[in-house]
Parts: sequence; structure tokens; C-alpha cells
Amino acid sequence: MEFPKYLNVNEAADRMGVSVSYLNKLRLTEGDGPPFVKMGARVVYDPADLAAWAESQKQRSTRDPLKPSQFPDHGVRAAVVAELGEDWARSYLDPCGWDEAARVISPKIEIARRKLRELAMLELLNGLGVTVAASPAGVAA
Repeated sequence: MEFPKYLNVNEAADRMGVSVSYLNKLRLTEGDGPPFVKMGARVVYDPADLAAWAESQKQRSTRDPLKPSQFPDHGVRAAVVAELGEDWARSYLDPCGWDEAARVISPKIEIARRKLRELAMLELLNGLGVTVAASPAGVAA
């Protein structure tokens, strides 16, 4: 398995054009910032996760922000929420693509792919007739 070059908080803030304190605030108080990895006391970010999170923050205007989308199959989402909670669904399921005809979830970020492919989650999804694509959408396996 090839690991991405993780960015520390300073590098991530620089890459995104935001302050370190803004990233810290998102991570520590609001919890709705980009996914991060904790390595001991160190916090690092995967550049692909930063890009996906930034993409999810797009708005049409300051007056009418886009509402965060929910996973389109409400039955699958309800089962995930019942098992793991709303925060889990919002973080890992909602950003995924969905092929209704094939009943395949396509994670758009690596962390979501890993979370959705954990054994308990695969058992839950298989029970619903749902599979998870092997790679994040647009990323070669």
C-alpha cells in the first residue's frame, strides 16, 4: 500500500490559503473541517482529503449557501445512522457517490473508502444489497 505524503497543519493551511488557527478551530471546536489523521500528538492531512473537503464547501452566494447533501438512498442512510449515528453518516456516507441501478457506493475520499470497507459496515451494507467501490471515485486502485 502506498501512503500519501501527509501535510502537517502549517503545510495544509498554506496549501488551502487559510490560517492555521482556522484549521485548528474546525478540528477542535466545530468538527466539520477536513478529515485529518492523528499520529501520536501530531495532526496531519491527506492532500486528497483537503481537496475533497474544499470541493464540498462550494457555495453559489453568501446569501444562499448550498445545503450539505445527504446520501440519496434514504433507506441506506437511515440504516447507517441507526447503527453508527448521524455524525458518522455525515462524515463518511453523505459525500459518497451512489449508483442506484447497481446499488454501489463510490467513496470520493480515501478515509470514507476505508471506513465503509470495515467488516461491520460491509456486513450492514451487504444486508441491504449494497456494495462499496474498491477505490475512491476517480482514483485508481
